[in-house]
Amino acid sequence: MGGVRPRSYALDLFSGAGGLSLGLAAAGVRFAAAVDSDPRALATLRLNSRVRPLTTVCRDIRKFGPRQMQARLRALSPRITIDWIVGGPPCQGWSTIGRAKLRSLGRLADEGPAYHEPRNRLYRSFLGYVAHFRPKFFLMENVPGMRSYNGDDHALDIREQFSSLGYEVTLSMVDCHRLGLPQRRRRIAFVGIREDLRAKFTKPRGPPRDLGIRGNPPVVRDAIADLPRVPVGSDRTPIPYSRPEEPSSYLELMRPEWMNGSIDRHVTRWHGPKDLLAFRTLEQGGIYSDLPENLRRYRSDIFRDRFRRLAWREPAPCLTAHLAKDCYSHIHPSQARTISVREAARLQSFPDWYSFEGAMGDVFRQIGNSVPPLAAYALGRGIQRAVGDTPTSTWADFGERIGKVRP
Repeated sequence: MGGVRPRSYALDLFSGAGGLSLGLAAAGVRFAAAVDSDPRALATLRLNSRVRPLTTVCRDIRKFGPRQMQARLRALSPRITIDWIVGGPPCQGWSTIGRAKLRSLGRLADEGPAYHEPRNRLYRSFLGYVAHFRPKFFLMENVPGMRSYNGDDHALDIREQFSSLGYEVTLSMVDCHRLGLPQRRRRIAFVGIREDLRAKFTKPRGPPRDLGIRGNPPVVRDAIADLPRVPVGSDRTPIPYSRPEEPSSYLELMRPEWMNGSIDRHVTRWHGPKDLLAFRTLEQGGIYSDLPENLRRYRSDIFRDRFRRLAWREPAPCLTAHLAKDCYSHIHPSQARTISVREAARLQSFPDWYSFEGAMGDVFRQIGNSVPPLAAYALGRGIQRAVGDTPTSTWADFGERIGKVRP
């Protein structure tokens, strides 16, 4: 008699709003569970029925260990086997900008051990899950600052800890722009393949061919030029939308043809008259220090790039969770306002059909904290290719299936 046949699933640790889940789901990966401490981000993940996992856990992962997860999964189904563990532990403690902010708040000494900052130890929870479940694959994303913390390369040490568990581990610097994102974003990817599979991951050099991204990597124009003009402080949603006759290859990924003639979350922040004058004064690609002195409210030597205007023909600067506080780092290229929520989502490669839960600031934070779905898709396809797996889905197939279940 045969036993119960297992079904392959993934765990998304530090899932946030689901950027990793979305990208890997588009490549055919099914998710059993997602863990995050932000209830609004998990609410967003649950809104998206084709991406949401079987269960979500709103807990600090340090207080919800792998044995607790295993018990929850067994209660769901005895058929679940965990073949993937993925996640992007919070990175502010490792990032150069994040460390500066922590020092300004008195929460981080100028010099000292990397692991004094609690968020820098969160990777250990990820490590514990890998040790317990022994998945075939894992993918952990973080910032390049991990490689140069007070002169030390902590990424190498972390790689060795994963390797000691019996994995072939590849440590790669990933340029998300080269993978098809209209954004300058560099990240570290730890990719592990269990040693018994006798395979090694090779970092993708460009977007997967099935995405159909033609020519050079996309830029801001490819991502948001089709969106309707909206005034500063616009809060109307949804609004009418007309698809251009010749959409960019990137736009075709973000907005499948089945979508109707409206767009949601194209809402913007309100700004005062002096800010609006500064926005109009800045050239495309200009930064705060380029403003005339009478339009500066802060010291330009300290806040040199506090304002940054996007350029149509360039990728956007990196989106971060700071968008929840203000969007001065991403001023629209040709309108006197900062970017809308939907524009941020497009730049981060969330398709227009992906729904978000929460107020404007909540959603900006969710987007800025996310692993870009297209980057996750490229890395997931790279792992599948390394072990000879035939993907059961493509980005386009996945988007079409979304359309079929939409009312």
